[in-house]
Amino acid sequence: MSEKKQIAEAKVKRQRKAETPVARAPGRAAGLPAGPEGAALHGSDVGAQAAMLQGMPAAQRQAAIHQISRMQGNQHVSRLIAAMRQGGAAAHIQRAGQEQTELIQPSFWGKIGAGIKSAAQAVGGAAEWTGNKIAEGAKWTGGKIASGAKTVANVFHNGAYRDLNTTQYRITSKKIELVKRVERRDGSVGYLAVGEVKDFEGNRPRVVMYAQPLDLKDWAPQVTHINGMNVNPQGGIKDAQALHGAMVSSLKGSGEVTLNESEEQKLAVLYTYSATRGFGHDLVECLAGKVGLDDEATQNQETLMLDAVRHKRRTTVSAHSRGTIKTDNAVRNVHKQLSSGYMRLTYNGPEAHLAAEEARKFAVTHGSAPDLDPDMLAEIARMVKARQLADEKASGEMDKYIHLIYAGNAVQFPSQAVQLNLVVAKGDPITILVGKYAKFAAAKNVKMTKVSGGHGFDENYAKKVGELIIADMASR
Repeated sequence: MSEKKQIAEAKVKRQRKAETPVARAPGRAAGLPAGPEGAALHGSDVGAQAAMLQGMPAAQRQAAIHQISRMQGNQHVSRLIAAMRQGGAAAHIQRAGQEQTELIQPSFWGKIGAGIKSAAQAVGGAAEWTGNKIAEGAKWTGGKIASGAKTVANVFHNGAYRDLNTTQYRITSKKIELVKRVERRDGSVGYLAVGEVKDFEGNRPRVVMYAQPLDLKDWAPQVTHINGMNVNPQGGIKDAQALHGAMVSSLKGSGEVTLNESEEQKLAVLYTYSATRGFGHDLVECLAGKVGLDDEATQNQETLMLDAVRHKRRTTVSAHSRGTIKTDNAVRNVHKQLSSGYMRLTYNGPEAHLAAEEARKFAVTHGSAPDLDPDMLAEIARMVKARQLADEKASGEMDKYIHLIYAGNAVQFPSQAVQLNLVVAKGDPITILVGKYAKFAAAKNVKMTKVSGGHGFDENYAKKVGELIIADMASR
C-alpha cells in the first residue's frame, strides 16, 4: 500500500471516531456506559432511564445520575428518583434512594444551598431596610405614644400633680396668685401672695415667685371654690375663673366692666386645688369620702369654714362633684367640733338646768327604775338638752357665716346641719346616679335650683352659682 493511501485511510478512521458519540472520552469519564445504553441515558424518557439505572452497579449508577443532573437538571433527577422508587423492589428502592440522595447532595442541594444563601442575603438586605424603617417608625410611633401617654397621664394617672394638692390661688380680674394662709402672732388669720401664675406648662401652673411674699393684710376670702375629680390644675383654675367672671357679670352686667378695689376684694375667689391622681384613685377617694374618711382637702375645707365662723366673716363655700363629698364631710366635722365647743356653755345654761330639774321631779313623783335614782335621771336629761342646744347653736353659727353651694352634687344624703343650696343640671349623670336630684327627696335644709346641661362646672354651673353668690352678698 502506497504511503498516500495509508494517510487517507488514517484520516477516515479519525473522522469516524470523532463522529461516534459513545466513543467520546468524556462520557466514559463521567461513568456513562458505551453504546445504546449511554445514548438512552441522554434521552428524556424518565421511565427508560429509571429502568436502566436500577440495573447498574451502585458506583456506576451514582456517576450516571450525577451526569444526568448536570445535563438535564435537578427537576428531571427528582422525577427520575421518584420513578425508580415506584418501579423497583422495596429493598432496592430504599438502597437506590439513599445512594441517589448522596449523589445529588453536592449538585442539587448545593444549588439549593446557593439559592438559600442568595435568598438569605436578599432577606438580610430586606431585613436591614425593614429594620431601618421599623426603627424610624418606632421612633415616630414612640414619640406619638409618649405624647399620647403624657395626655393620658394628665387625664387618668396624674401622680405628677400630688405636690399641688390643696394649693390655693387667689383669682381676681387682674391676676392669679399663689397664696398661703398664715396665722399671725395676735391670733388673726391672713394670706400671703407668694407668686403669680403666668401661664401653664403641661397643665401645671407656671408660677413666678415674688422676691418677698406680699401680705394681703386685711383680705380674707368671701368666695371659695374646690374642684371635683379628674381635674388638672389648669382646668380647675379655669373653673374658678369662670365663677369669678359669672359673679362680675351678675354684679355689673355683661360687657367690659371695671371693678373698684372694694369689689376686687369682695369678688376675689380663693380656689383650692384638689389634685387628681388618676381616674381609679379619684374614684376610690370618692368612695372613701362617702364612708367618712377624710383627707387633706377635707381638712382644708374645715379650716376655711372654721375661720369664717370664728372670725365672723360670711364666706361662700362652693364645691363641685367630688369636692361636694369632701366639703360635706368637712361640714359634719366642723359642726361636731363647734357643737363640742359649745357644750360647756349649754350644759351650764339655764335651759339644761331646767331640763334636769324637771326630770328629777318626774322621777320623785312617779318613781324610777331601781338602778336609776332621780339625780342620775336629772344628769341624763341635762346632757341630752345641752347636746341639743349645742348642735342648734353650731348650726346657727354655720348658717350665719357659711354660704354652702354644691354644684354637680355627688352626695346622696348631705348633712342636715346647715342650709344648703344644690345646683343640679338636668343632664348631669353624677347627680342623677349618686347625688341628690329630685326636689321631693330633698331635706328641709336644702334649696334646689335646676339648670340645663351636664356635669362640667364652667359650662353648666358657673353662671348660676355666680348669681347665687351675688344674691347672697346683696342680702347681707
